[in-house]
Amino acid sequence: MSALHESILTTMRESVPEGMSLDIPSNSIMDLGVRFLSYKPGRALVCTMNALERFANSMGRVQGGIIAAALDATFGSLAFLYVKRPCVTISMEIRYIHPLPADDREFVIEAILAAKTRGVIFMEGRVLDAEGSRIALASITMTPFREKERDREKE
Repeated sequence: MSALHESILTTMRESVPEGMSLDIPSNSIMDLGVRFLSYKPGRALVCTMNALERFANSMGRVQGGIIAAALDATFGSLAFLYVKRPCVTISMEIRYIHPLPADDREFVIEAILAAKTRGVIFMEGRVLDAEGSRIALASITMTPFREKERDREKE
């Protein structure tokens, strides 16, 4: 992994609120093979991963849910870096433009912070193939995770 990738993971680990236990990187980021490529604090995060054959649907294209998971992981990482705590997805909309061949090549996931209100973060993103062609466009609404939510999960 690159020095930037490791630096971002270190920043995230150091930002975990006291008393909260988090796996950084998350299992989903590790399983997908998401790698941090560039970061503009408070503005944007670019990640990359490979279109592995194991992510293919029956037509040899990366299954849409894998692309959604890659977007969610990238958005979630940018939100975490921005508010210094884990965030949860309220809603995410994805518009698939072109299929992505499961050919082991890298593809790029970009996330941009669009706006933030008191408790809600709005982001936009896109997925690009190895040639820079658009595969998908997305928007997401997230909110910081609150301990009250964790307590409710235990009930």
